[in-house]
Amino acid sequence: MAKIFEDELMDLQADYVSLCMEVMEGIADEIFIYISNEENISMFHTFCRVKGQVKTLGQLCPIPLQRELLMVGSGDIKKINEICKRYDMPAPTEIRLHYWVKSNSLEAHFEYKPVCSFESDSLLGPNDVFDAWVEEERKKDIPQKSEKTSPWAFWKK
Repeated sequence: MAKIFEDELMDLQADYVSLCMEVMEGIADEIFIYISNEENISMFHTFCRVKGQVKTLGQLCPIPLQRELLMVGSGDIKKINEICKRYDMPAPTEIRLHYWVKSNSLEAHFEYKPVCSFESDSLLGPNDVFDAWVEEERKKDIPQKSEKTSPWAFWKK
């Protein structure tokens, strides 16, 4: 049975999750993957949630491993464009993937209008968009209990 466009795109999404799992397996509860794919601008980056707290690559692994992961992920962006071209489909300008490790479920959001290029009327670059997503997710973090709680803490309310 011949593959169709959706199958190939889903396989590539699974490849991105697998790539991130190589670094985050056994650590992450959720993985977030960002791909910017605009004319003259492309970027791949990722972060995760561990025990209710957002963690960036810099908090998880050494710099050489971060570089390798980002290089491989960035290199795979051309595969997205090749698949879209082969099926005569528009290439997404932005892809956001959210993967839940325990349930093995993936949510994908695709954008097709410019987000970071001059055509978008935005002064934001892909790093700015990625950083904003990290901060947006940090707002959802589960507050961690302090290990050293004073017995008088209730008086501070």
